[in-house]
Amino acid sequence: MSAKLKDEYGRLYKTGVRAYEINNYITSYNCFSSIASSDSKFKYNAKFYLAKQYENGLGMSKSCSDAFDLYSEVSNNISKFKYDAKIWLASYFDSKKDHQKAFEFYLDIYYGKPQNIRGIELLLAERVEKGLGDFKDDEKAFNFYSYLYKAAVHFKALEALMEAGALIIHDLNEFIQYIKILTLFSILSWL
Repeated sequence: MSAKLKDEYGRLYKTGVRAYEINNYITSYNCFSSIASSDSKFKYNAKFYLAKQYENGLGMSKSCSDAFDLYSEVSNNISKFKYDAKIWLASYFDSKKDHQKAFEFYLDIYYGKPQNIRGIELLLAERVEKGLGDFKDDEKAFNFYSYLYKAAVHFKALEALMEAGALIIHDLNEFIQYIKILTLFSILSWL
């Protein structure tokens, strides 16, 4: 792709974003559609905006299936909206009662970019506890809860009790319960 064409797609993308922001959805749709069918670096960002338009019926009829397809593409490619698309997909699967699939998207967000959702660790832990998702791998579960254990300052007290022999944890479920309680106290102390 030539430098001139790259610049043109960049201008077209900015025009599309501006049009979207001022609710000129026909113009934004036309801009984003042109970019989405190109090899531009803005391709998947444009597809994200198109997905939002299909999702909400902005300048067109609502189409959950088109929104789903576009969000799926964005979530699997390089885009500044990759994790936003994953959040939408997780919510979509929750609404369809496919909680395991939703859990897998949340877990992917956790491993890829946890700062996108504050408290995603607790969200995942709660979903496991309620039976709305499963790590399907004891090692991943143990590593996840171990990370929670190591991440919070308040866990030093638990560690001291364990080292002193005052607290003995017999299995993974017991360990998980202690971690959840301490994580909750840690988050509450940050507020």
